[in-house]
Order: sequence, then C-alpha cells, then structure tokens
Amino acid sequence: AGVSKDLFVIVLKIIGVGYLVEFGASICEDTGNSSLAGKVILAGKITIFIMAIPIVVSIFELISGLL
Repeated sequence: AGVSKDLFVIVLKIIGVGYLVEFGASICEDTGNSSLAGKVILAGKITIFIMAIPIVVSIFELISGLL
C-alpha cells in the first residue's frame, strides 16, 4: 500500500500505550482515585494523539498521491 514499516511500529507502540493507560487507570480506580484515573486516561489520549500524527500525515500524503 506504499506505507513504510516505521508506521507499523508506531501503531504497535500506540497499542502498548493504550494497554498501559487502561491498566494504570484501572489501578487508580481500584484504589478509589477515580479523578486520578480520569487524568491518566486523558494523558494517555493526548500521548496517543501525538504519536498518531505521523500516521495521519502519511495517510494524507497517500491520498494526495492518488489524486
């Protein structure tokens, strides 16, 4: 599809961050810190968004190359 292998590595890292954030938030909720769990999830979402920027740029380049 014309997508580099580096982007696949980024996707695997994003999946790993997602699992770690969910695990951390679950631990926070189990200890009774639901507000901290929400902040952990927010930080994870921001991290995933920043990590996904190269993927979005690659998709836009791929689409513009098709047009």
